[in-house]
Amino acid sequence: MKINEFAFSSVVLACDLDTAREYGGIKNALREKGRLIPENDIWIGAIARQHDLTLVTGDEHFKENRE
Repeated sequence: MKINEFAFSSVVLACDLDTAREYGGIKNALREKGRLIPENDIWIGAIARQHDLTLVTGDEHFKENRE
């Protein structure tokens, strides 16, 4: 099955304490701007930041906390 091939060839990044710290920083910055975004998107951004990954998305709200 193609889904199994995809799953076995992918890396799954788990959330940990460092992810939570990134999450908190992003959420706090957004809260201060009055521009909160969906919680799951904050977690996605936190994982990307934690691992210094480029996040490719069409969601406009991800532009809010770029640095």
